[in-house]
Amino acid sequence: MTAVIIISMIIILLTVTLHFTALRAISRILRRNSPRSGLRVIISIYLVALTHFAEVMLFAVGYYVAATYMDAGSLSGEFYGNFQEYIYYSLVSYTSLGLGDVYPNGPIRLLTGFEALTGLLMIGWSASFTYLCMNKLWKDV
Repeated sequence: MTAVIIISMIIILLTVTLHFTALRAISRILRRNSPRSGLRVIISIYLVALTHFAEVMLFAVGYYVAATYMDAGSLSGEFYGNFQEYIYYSLVSYTSLGLGDVYPNGPIRLLTGFEALTGLLMIGWSASFTYLCMNKLWKDV
């Protein structure tokens, strides 16, 4: 259980740092380049989505490491053990969709809870960022 908490805290730190860095870089890109305002909004949304996917990948690696190398639980249900399944489970957890076709067993359940909480925070942060971008750029569209 302690190992999963440590992995969770490391992934959360990496996720928040990645998100901050990405949003800051996107802001700089949007200020530096001056394509039409509508295009800038589209570019910002696309880059934010890529950032979220990178964060999902961080958690997928965490699940893989915890389950494969640390014997910290497993994923069951419609789960076949390949890395794409870890990505799918991570995406469903990050978005708090929680379909239930794949479910965690053992201490790895804690990582799932941390991912759902982190995903909710990062999605909210992105929504706020997008609103601010659109508020500045929308007048010119």
